[in-house]
Amino acid sequence: MPQNLGAQVELNFVYEIHDHKFKDLSRNLQYFVRYIFPHVKDEDRLQCFKTEDYIKPDICIQWTDKMAFVSIKSGVSDTIHGESLVSFNNFLRTLGVEERVIKTILLFAYGDGTTDGSGTKRKNGMEIRYELKDEIEYLNLRLNESKELVKAVVNRLLFEGVDPFAYKAQYIYHGNTEYGDFISKNQVLKHIDRKNWDFMDCPHIGPIVFRPHARYSGKEILNEKFRNELKFTWPNLLSDIRYISKRYNF
Repeated sequence: MPQNLGAQVELNFVYEIHDHKFKDLSRNLQYFVRYIFPHVKDEDRLQCFKTEDYIKPDICIQWTDKMAFVSIKSGVSDTIHGESLVSFNNFLRTLGVEERVIKTILLFAYGDGTTDGSGTKRKNGMEIRYELKDEIEYLNLRLNESKELVKAVVNRLLFEGVDPFAYKAQYIYHGNTEYGDFISKNQVLKHIDRKNWDFMDCPHIGPIVFRPHARYSGKEILNEKFRNELKFTWPNLLSDIRYISKRYNF
C-alpha cells in the first residue's frame, strides 16, 4: 500500500478511537482494545494519538493512565524496516557477531567485490548469491544459531527501532479499522523461540530476510544513500501474524 494510504489508515484509527467511549467503538476496535486492556468498561473513554514519523509505533491508545503503542501494517508489503549498513553492523557487533559475518553482509550489499562500495562493476543479486554461496551459508549459520541473538534483532527491527529514546511498539496490527489481525511483542518472541528457519538459504535472521535497498547492478547510481542501506522484509507477514495470534497466548 502506498505510504500516503498507510498514513490515512493510521489517522482513521485516531479518528475512530480518540475521545470515544469503549461502548461506541466498532465491534472490531472493541475486540482489539479489549485485547490490549482486558478490564476496560463500556463507559470508559479512550484517547488515541499518532506518534512521530520514522519510529516503530504509529499510534498510541490510552485508557486511564495506561498507554499502548501500536505499529500499524496494511496492504501487501512485507517490508518492516530499513537501516544504514553502518548502524546495523555496529548493532550486530554489540551482540558479538564476528567480523567475518559483517564482511559478508557488506560484500553482499555492495555486490562489487568490495566492503565499501568502491568497485566499478556491480553484480546482481543472483550473481552475488552464487559467488558468496559458502560465506552466506556461514552467515546464516552464525546469525541463527542463538535464539537470543535472533530475538534481539527481531525486537529492534519490529518493535524498538534505532532510536533508544523513541517510543517502542508493543503490538503489531495488520489491517484497517474495520478488520485486522494483531499480535503482541511477547507472542512474536514466543514464536521465535519455538520455530527455526534453517530451510532459508538467502541472507536472513530468523524469519526476516535482508537485502540492499539499492545495489544498482548494471545501472547508474541514482541515490548513494540507498546503496548504503539495508532493507528488511518478513515474507508472508500477514499469514504469520494470523498463525502467531492463534498459536501463542498474549
